[in-house]
Amino acid sequence: MGTHLANWTNRRGCHVYETVFQPEWGENEMTFEKLSRTQLSSMSGGAQTQEYVSFLSDLKAGEGGRTTVKMARVGRQTIKSRLKKTADHLGLEIKFLRSKPEEVVFEVTKSK
Repeated sequence: MGTHLANWTNRRGCHVYETVFQPEWGENEMTFEKLSRTQLSSMSGGAQTQEYVSFLSDLKAGEGGRTTVKMARVGRQTIKSRLKKTADHLGLEIKFLRSKPEEVVFEVTKSK
């Protein structure tokens, strides 16, 4: 196993020295496990995205929605990503409006 001393400056401007351990090539190689379609679909959050599909499919241009991180139980970026993906799938265009850090507000700008 190879080691080296890392030297960097943190956000406060303090110098940090730490020993970094790196495995040599061939040690701890990454292994993969094959997953079936059933296993993948159970991991993809299909039930969660169905909620996005049913909500967005009822919206027309000029309408929109709002949710909070607390209500969705996922991060802001996850909400936005799911909304974008679902909107693309439904042939909608959405834009996100400025909002509080714990909120996501969007408007449908183009519908089917």
